[in-house]
Amino acid sequence: MRTIVLSLLLTFAVGIPTLTASPCTAGAGIWNEGDDGQGDAGKTTATANITTGVGSLTTICGNLTDATGGADMYEITITGTSFSAITSLRQTSTLNPALYLFNSSGVALYAENDISGTNDQAQINVASGLTPGEYFIVIAPDNQQPKSAGGGGTLIFGNITGTTGQMTPVASDTTLKNWTDAGDSSGEYQISLTNAAFASQVPEPAAFGLVGAGLLALAGFRRRRT
Repeated sequence: MRTIVLSLLLTFAVGIPTLTASPCTAGAGIWNEGDDGQGDAGKTTATANITTGVGSLTTICGNLTDATGGADMYEITITGTSFSAITSLRQTSTLNPALYLFNSSGVALYAENDISGTNDQAQINVASGLTPGEYFIVIAPDNQQPKSAGGGGTLIFGNITGTTGQMTPVASDTTLKNWTDAGDSSGEYQISLTNAAFASQVPEPAAFGLVGAGLLALAGFRRRRT
C-alpha cells in the first residue's frame, strides 16, 4: 500500500495526477491496481497483479484503459469452498465487463458476461466445491474472451457475447493461452469479493514487534549465561 499512499501525497502536493485511475480509499482488505509498485495488471498468470496485504481481501479497484486489448488479472487466495465476486462501476465509467476465474495453473473454471438482460455487470458465484488456495480473477471488456492452445486458439467458454448467467468451459483444453483481443468498452471498476484473502500475506506491524522483543530477550538470556 506504500505506493498508493505516496502517489496520493504527490497528487495533493503538486496537483499532478500520478495514477491512471483514482484509487479506492486505502484501507483494510482493499487492493488498488498497481499497489506496491506492480504497475498495470496484465492478463496472463505471468503478468497478473499479486495481491499483497494482511488478512481478508474484500475489494479490488482498477482501470481498463484498452477496450480491444486490455484485461486485468489478479492473483488472490480463496479461503473456503465457496466464493463470490461481483463488479460495479466507478466514476463515469462506461465499462461493460466480463469476469473469469482460473485456478493457480491458469485452468479456466467459471465465466460470466452479463448478470441478466437488464444488468450488464458480471459476477462469479460458487456455492461449494472449491479447494481453498491460490486462484486468478480476471476482469475484461465485453467480447474479449480467453482462448486455449488447442486448434490454434479455441474459445474456452465458447462465444459468450450477449449471454447471461454463469458459465463453465466447453473446450477440451481449458488452460489459458491468450485472448481474442476484442472488446467494446473501458473504464474504472470495482470488484467486491467474499471468502477471499490477499495472495501474499505480510505480517502485521505488531508481529514484527513481537519478533523483535523475542530476539532481544534471547540476546539478554545469552549474555546472562556467558
